[in-house]
Amino acid sequence: PPDLGADLGGDGRTVGVRCPDHALIRALAAATGPLAVTSANRHGGAPFASASALAEGLDGVALVLDGGPCAGEPSTVVAVEGGEVRLLRPGALWPRVQDLE
Repeated sequence: PPDLGADLGGDGRTVGVRCPDHALIRALAAATGPLAVTSANRHGGAPFASASALAEGLDGVALVLDGGPCAGEPSTVVAVEGGEVRLLRPGALWPRVQDLE
């Protein structure tokens, strides 16, 4: 959104918001404030399950914070525009998101 006051890339009309279910990332955000970050995978690719796989799979990454291996399903990604919920990627919360429709 134009009034956000930060350049997060993209078209400038939308913003993605995450609430990670990982103690290390929640602690980091609590200590620093909101984090403007992207997913740890290539667009359309499978997510990396470990810090070492990420470091090997992405070029140019200056720092990898290792919080241990990822467990469970990747996150659900939805778009909410004009009161409509549209699924972009199914994941752990998809059954609950369907209840919003």
